[in-house]
Amino acid sequence: MPGQIISNEADADAAISKSIILMQHALVGAAVALQDFEAAQEAALENMAAFYNGDAQSRSDRLMAQTRPLVLANAFAVSLDRIYKTIGTLSTHEADMKAACDEAEAVIDAALPGLKQVRDAASHIDERNLGLHYGKTIPVKGLRWMEGRINDRLILTAPTGDQAELHIHQDSIDAVGAAVQIIVSAAPWEGQESTWPQ
Repeated sequence: MPGQIISNEADADAAISKSIILMQHALVGAAVALQDFEAAQEAALENMAAFYNGDAQSRSDRLMAQTRPLVLANAFAVSLDRIYKTIGTLSTHEADMKAACDEAEAVIDAALPGLKQVRDAASHIDERNLGLHYGKTIPVKGLRWMEGRINDRLILTAPTGDQAELHIHQDSIDAVGAAVQIIVSAAPWEGQESTWPQ
């Protein structure tokens, strides 16, 4: 969103303005998680190489190094999902914004088709761990993934038994940022336009 119109002299409708602020904070959260994810991923690879080379490490140090990228991948997914949910809520409560919200949701759905399934699977990880969805056994297809990460993808088991995945990448942030910009541009701003950051 840098360099695009994101604010004017006067705020939009209070509900819209609050939603935009929430989405902007979530975008920053996703960017921070991505930055830390990339560094943690490198550290995890170095840690694994050191372990296989015979370097003495405590079990907790190895576990921390291997778990940190997964925690950050989940933080990334939560941040993007927070934006998606905010757009949906805004669409429901602000009739004048429905068309823009539908367009923004379509942009996210096209760029991140696995976001909803990853969110749902993450919310029910306790059941996925047992191969369940709302108490019923799910047919796990292919490899059984409760929750994991391969390179820059967060992978979880969807309710269908398929693997749901989300790319932990700048392209994902860019797509969601474009969706937020659709909302910002459609908001009923008043006053002189200004561009941030300057």
